[in-house]
Amino acid sequence: MGLKLNITATSLLLLLASAAEVSCDTIFYVTKYGGKADGNTDISQALLKAWGDACSSPVASTVMIPDGTYALGQITVGGPCKAPINFIVQGTVKARVDNSRFKAEAGKTVWGTKCPSSAYCNQLPFVSSCIYMLMFNFITNSMVKDITSRDSKQFHINLLRCKNLTFYNLPISAPEESLNTDGIHIG
Repeated sequence: MGLKLNITATSLLLLLASAAEVSCDTIFYVTKYGGKADGNTDISQALLKAWGDACSSPVASTVMIPDGTYALGQITVGGPCKAPINFIVQGTVKARVDNSRFKAEAGKTVWGTKCPSSAYCNQLPFVSSCIYMLMFNFITNSMVKDITSRDSKQFHINLLRCKNLTFYNLPISAPEESLNTDGIHIG
């Protein structure tokens, strides 16, 4: 399964709430890998470790972020994996407020400070990993459901060369003062 998902949490708040049902798969909880639901401790390494174990599992598995509030930096998870993976987020995932951990500043912290009159100015780098909250690259036969994208730095979601990728119940919101309110870019 060729899967590459770039999770770029570059907004002030990324809210993912999944109502997906968990099957009897092997479940890899980020909390078992050191992820803490305190809203401050970065779970990037815990999530990468959970994904790595799920990806190397020979049976269908689930990567789970349980109820709670988690902080997440910029990460990329990818495949190919040995078996299908469900990625379920039941809690709230927030971008790190400490901008030193990102390649560019995040969400509300850049609105009105870098480009007071234009959404596309030279001060904000146009690097795909910096401007999209979520990127789905080369995904085949998959479904994304019950997530909310809120207050992205610029664009909310980018799809690149995906086949049969379906989205259900995907509210996207950005206030009027945000730099850009683009929802989903498809390429």
